[in-house]
Amino acid sequence: MISGAGAALKRLQEAGWGICVVSNQSGVARGYFDMEQLAKVHRRLEEMLTGFDVQQDGIYLCPHSPDDRCNCRKPLPGMVRQAMADHGFDPRQAWVVGDKEVDVGLGHAL
Repeated sequence: MISGAGAALKRLQEAGWGICVVSNQSGVARGYFDMEQLAKVHRRLEEMLTGFDVQQDGIYLCPHSPDDRCNCRKPLPGMVRQAMADHGFDPRQAWVVGDKEVDVGLGHAL
């Protein structure tokens, strides 16, 4: 994690915000890694966040390639719609934080 991320997530959680990870993982479709290896990454992230007393509400991922034309790959809102169904939040009262243009596109799509 980048410096300060764990503490910032802790402050958000203490303020009542839920925390979901929404991630494109086309490396699965491309054969760079499999779902088991990705699960290890998610477990490690969970361990790191536990050190800050932070719990994620969910991890949502798209394992498809851009050519698959799925509805879950960001910037399309499929993964967030699933998170909404699972956790009952209003996307108009949520934030999208990311490091790529597709993350901004996801925010606009919602």
